[in-house]
Amino acid sequence: MTHTPKIQKTLYPDNVITSATMGKISARGVDFKVGADQCCFIRRTDNMPKNKSLFGAGFLLSDNAAAERAAAERAAAERAAAEQAADERAAAERAAAEQAAAFIIQLSDREKDIIDSLNRGEMQKKGKRAIKPQ
Repeated sequence: MTHTPKIQKTLYPDNVITSATMGKISARGVDFKVGADQCCFIRRTDNMPKNKSLFGAGFLLSDNAAAERAAAERAAAERAAAEQAADERAAAERAAAEQAAAFIIQLSDREKDIIDSLNRGEMQKKGKRAIKPQ
């Protein structure tokens, strides 16, 4: 088994958006636009360690654009939760449909008697391990 190093998560201020964050927002179908006058392209922030940079680069956003970004991220998270709930409902409906369409086996009276004997421990006393279907 190989040891995989943990990747440290980096949290950026609201006024910084990375390409990965933009991709998450876009993947959920949320429309998020920032005018060129509301952002500035950056590869790293001034306070990042010298050997670090923004993965995929990013943008420094104005306060108004940062507020819009936060709203877009909330909308994307809500859509993701709704999609997950819809997927779970669909899976439950499929399972219910499969169960409704299934051929249900009923135990015979003889099999129910055997189960009663098993419950009482009588089958072990008699040394019986298997039964043959009738």
